[in-house]
Amino acid sequence: MKKHLGLIFAILFILFAVVQYNDPDPWIWIVIYGVVAMVSFFQWMKKISDKVLLLLSVALFVATLSYVPEIVGWAENGFPNIAGEMKTENPHIELVRETLGLAIACVSLFYLYLTSRPKL
Repeated sequence: MKKHLGLIFAILFILFAVVQYNDPDPWIWIVIYGVVAMVSFFQWMKKISDKVLLLLSVALFVATLSYVPEIVGWAENGFPNIAGEMKTENPHIELVRETLGLAIACVSLFYLYLTSRPKL
């Protein structure tokens, strides 16, 4: 299973990219998830450096941190439901979902980095 994790992540992130077509800012997320899918696939093929995986993980981590103020605001409002329909009066839904998407991408690439590093 661990041997094929890069392929599994690649397929999942392609699916994540596909469902972004109705997002308010689809091209940003299609590109982000597409890059994660491509890098995951290359990791599975053993055609990418573990340093690239680490660099992209750190970049996604920094991007995730940029959403911290929105997450704090969501928490201050009592963690309103994020499973509802996107409406202008509920901008927290999109922001929390975007944060979670970035965090999932970050953790996925970091895990691939950890599993692809040469063993000491």
